[in-house]
Amino acid sequence: MAEKIWIGYVTDKDYDLTNRKQLEGARSPYIRKTFKLSGDVKKATLSISALGIYEAKINGKDLTDGLFCPGYTDTHHTILYDEYDVTNMLNKGENAIGVVLGDGWYAGWISGLGKFVYGYYPLKLWFELNVEYADGTSEVIKTDGSEKASVGEILANDFYNGQTIDRREDIGDFSLANFDDSAFEAVETFDIDVPMVKNYLPQVKTHEPLEGEIIAETEDSILIDFKKNCAAIMKLVAEGENGSEITVKYAETLEDGDIYTLNLRAALCTDKYILGGKGKEEFLPKFTYHGYRYVKILKDKNTKIISATTYPVYNDIPFTSTFECSNKLMNDIHKITLTSMTSNTVSIPTDCPQRNERMGWTGDSQAFCDTAMYLMDYGDFYKKHVMDMVDSTKGREDGLVGAFVPYGFQYALLDGIVRAGFAAWSDAIVIVPYQHYLFYGDKSILTENISTMKKHVDKCYLVSEDGIARVGTYGEHVSAYEQSDRQVFSTLYGGYTSMLLAKICKIIGDKDEQKYLDLYEKMKAAFRREFIDSDDRIKSDTMALYAEAYDFGFVDKEFAKKNLKRKLEQFDNHCVCGMFGARLILPVLCELGFKDEAFKMITHTTYPSWGYMIANGATSLWELWDSKVDGKMNAEKISMNSLNHYMFGGCVRWYYAYVLGIRPTEEAVGFKKVKIAPIFVKQLDWAKGSFNSASGLIESSWERKDGEVTFTLSIPSDMELECEFELPAKNETKTVKDGRTTIIWKF
Repeated sequence: MAEKIWIGYVTDKDYDLTNRKQLEGARSPYIRKTFKLSGDVKKATLSISALGIYEAKINGKDLTDGLFCPGYTDTHHTILYDEYDVTNMLNKGENAIGVVLGDGWYAGWISGLGKFVYGYYPLKLWFELNVEYADGTSEVIKTDGSEKASVGEILANDFYNGQTIDRREDIGDFSLANFDDSAFEAVETFDIDVPMVKNYLPQVKTHEPLEGEIIAETEDSILIDFKKNCAAIMKLVAEGENGSEITVKYAETLEDGDIYTLNLRAALCTDKYILGGKGKEEFLPKFTYHGYRYVKILKDKNTKIISATTYPVYNDIPFTSTFECSNKLMNDIHKITLTSMTSNTVSIPTDCPQRNERMGWTGDSQAFCDTAMYLMDYGDFYKKHVMDMVDSTKGREDGLVGAFVPYGFQYALLDGIVRAGFAAWSDAIVIVPYQHYLFYGDKSILTENISTMKKHVDKCYLVSEDGIARVGTYGEHVSAYEQSDRQVFSTLYGGYTSMLLAKICKIIGDKDEQKYLDLYEKMKAAFRREFIDSDDRIKSDTMALYAEAYDFGFVDKEFAKKNLKRKLEQFDNHCVCGMFGARLILPVLCELGFKDEAFKMITHTTYPSWGYMIANGATSLWELWDSKVDGKMNAEKISMNSLNHYMFGGCVRWYYAYVLGIRPTEEAVGFKKVKIAPIFVKQLDWAKGSFNSASGLIESSWERKDGEVTFTLSIPSDMELECEFELPAKNETKTVKDGRTTIIWKF
């Protein structure tokens, strides 16, 4: 790439850059560049980035329908840029490009830190247009300081607080070559020496629209229910007088007939529109998004709301699976898991889309990543997430992986606490790449990140002389009734992470395999020595710890079976685990011979359970098992109460790996070989589904009829197959057609 010159424009010279806590930002800059092309264009490629987020047009044509471009990174260490083929947008002769910038993550609010975590105004723009002419010559047009800028209708924008649009300030299409820019001013130039990476993620886009139902209306307000709680933007069409104002407020739920916003913390979640008085006017904010089901529109009495349409937003990643069974509740849990997953797929794996958080918590991502990889093609998304983890170690003395990434807290500590090197959270630097390798077979994610993995394990766990982990952690987060001892929990995760790192070393031929195997054995021995009492119980005696200890190989089958049987009886087959144990408990129960108990657990409708959420009106997964009590938001846990968190969706992995029996193998990763091991739960009449793996489509279904189970599997003919059935097959038939093998077993 040629030498890069960044440009920016100060829209408010009096804006106080020392005050992080301002709710409103400065006006958006509107930047324009004109250029002349001397011949017929054969091919033209535009590379573009922003410190902030951008929306761009060339000659009146939208550059992209993507949102929040180029995406979220720690821009001290990595800046993403997008690349577009713009051949058909250009003209011989006069051309223009127009770009509007928004605060985004760069200058907008980040959690409780306020604004300017990654940088200050002015927002900045860089682009480079490479043109190949039909006659074989070429030309490069790039940002160089000759551009001009002004302000327009976007008065303020922020992900948490919303966007303000004043249609009276509309300047028209400033991306046209003949636009009168005599009122525009000069830009500033900047030299920014940060590595730039081509963005390989599918962009965030709007998806299937949701039409709302008006549930209350007065002369000056309208309350709308969109029936689904999701991350979205809302298009509003209105008509009114010049200067009339519309305020739109967003909420996840209602209480006492009005929107409930206490759980949004400091986020305003409010969009404001000022009409220009020119008939029907359409507003669609593109520099913010909200997590909501309900919308309250406040308006002048003479203003008419013509329509309101919600558009869910998430990275445009293909879905890769289907699931359906004879139990409606299980299907509903699958559905709300998909909603929470997509709602939190916005450049990073956010925890929730509504309040002033929306951070990339690494504990959440590692607890859900293998479930996500069944549901959507998350290969590139998680590669970028791992890149953010590596960036979180840079520029800091301790070099620890953040408990969330991008790790903005190193630039503006919230309360003096360093949230890095956390057991189960920072361990994601090992767990996510390993799961990614299993699902996609891409060894590069291991080789490229091995040094960061080693530094993490060495700094957090290898330093322990007695094998007990002494690191920070949030522990078995948001469990019910019982809480795991954090040191026990950390030691389990430290050992598990070390064991996975040993496997990774073996896969890539690294010399330190034995070093990490020894560490795993050391921590396992310490766990048994220090944390298992004379009654054969783990210290703090929680359901989650027994599931984790068994799955991580710290205890044997009989030990786990005996204690989990006791815990199931204690809690009447309810899941009382937090976010980590909830991912493991159903598979572990099946491995121990408790498949009927697993079914009872997933289909409970009393607290605590996934079904309890459904029974209380959930259209997305909650952050807490008891987010609602007696139909109302849990008043004792207001600030930690999201109605759209994906982390409890790890249960859906059980649907694919156990009910359908589709599992990856370590022998031939990327599903070049598939292990098929379904469980035929007696309470189900049938189950069917598919998974479009990295090696092709896998279809699995079974049906129980007249005491006989018929199981049907269809896979690519070149896919290796390993089968493990709980019953001996009475017969088996196989057909091969059009490159696929279909096998039918009867049991």
